[in-house]
Amino acid sequence: MPNRPQSNGIDLRERVHIDALVLGVFVLQTAIALYALSPTPNSNHVSSDVADELILVDALPEMSPLDIVPETPPVVAPIVIPERGPRDLSESERIPSGSSFVTVFGNGPNDDVWHVATHSNKNHAFFANDWGRNSAEFSSDGVRLNVGRDGDRWVSGEVKTKTLYGYGRYEVVMKPAKASGLVSAFFTYTGPYFGDPHDEIDIEFVGNNTRSVEFNYFKNGRTENHHVLELPFDASEHFHIYAFEWYPDSIRWFIDGELVFETPEGDANIPRTPGSIYMNMWTGSLWGLKSWHGEPEFQVGTSSEYACVSFTEPGDNSRRCGDLFRPPIRAEGQYVGLVTDDPSAQIVNASAP
Repeated sequence: MPNRPQSNGIDLRERVHIDALVLGVFVLQTAIALYALSPTPNSNHVSSDVADELILVDALPEMSPLDIVPETPPVVAPIVIPERGPRDLSESERIPSGSSFVTVFGNGPNDDVWHVATHSNKNHAFFANDWGRNSAEFSSDGVRLNVGRDGDRWVSGEVKTKTLYGYGRYEVVMKPAKASGLVSAFFTYTGPYFGDPHDEIDIEFVGNNTRSVEFNYFKNGRTENHHVLELPFDASEHFHIYAFEWYPDSIRWFIDGELVFETPEGDANIPRTPGSIYMNMWTGSLWGLKSWHGEPEFQVGTSSEYACVSFTEPGDNSRRCGDLFRPPIRAEGQYVGLVTDDPSAQIVNASAP
């Protein structure tokens, strides 16, 4: 028998197999031990150690690999941005007009834009008052149009623009006077005195009922669709923002940013002539006017207040009173109104060009 090397009992290949088996058993036992010692997983949360802080995050429900499918992106509706300013008009539709502006009267009268009326109305059959410069009082709160007395005549205030304005959006922040016999108004006007037809668009309050507002308009002195709107608040108690948009085919009125009245479709009496922007407070001399606004029972010092006026040209998105003014909180379910426990209204940005 030939010689061969003697063995201690297990050759090298067998030892390798045994060592691998022992290592596998050790790894399996270690895994089982770690699993047994680990806390029971929370089905609602998993933990992640981020920047040495324990952050709990919502966990997904347990599922097998077959249950996992690619997530379908949610369908997101497009964001509809409401029209910011008055709609644009073609050049052929436009009429001559001054440029967009905003005036906060707490900054003063701005003599480049505004004219304060000072003249007698004794020869005017319509008014029972004259206009006086001292009846337009400018302060940090805005402009007050006050009632005064000069002998046997009432004196009150009127402020108007020096420039004529056409189609676009007109806004005013105001509080009308609450007193029988007075009218507080914001309007555009031109007429025969200026060599034009009588064209006019009105927002008016009568002092004997400041829980209503009146909308009116004239083309060549003719009006047909005068409208009285009952309000869910007393307009004399707090500032509100009133506006109208004037287009070639329509006029639309707004209160605190909400559309409340518009002219009928196809109306042939829409004004066509640019006019000045007016604010005034007056009392009438005619019997028909007194039956409308009430008998003159007001006192010297009664006033209407105006905080801001703006005009925005068609297609222009520049700043206006609605960007500077926070109206009273609107009551739920009303087209416009206020919550009585928070009736505050204020100019929130007193700067203006």
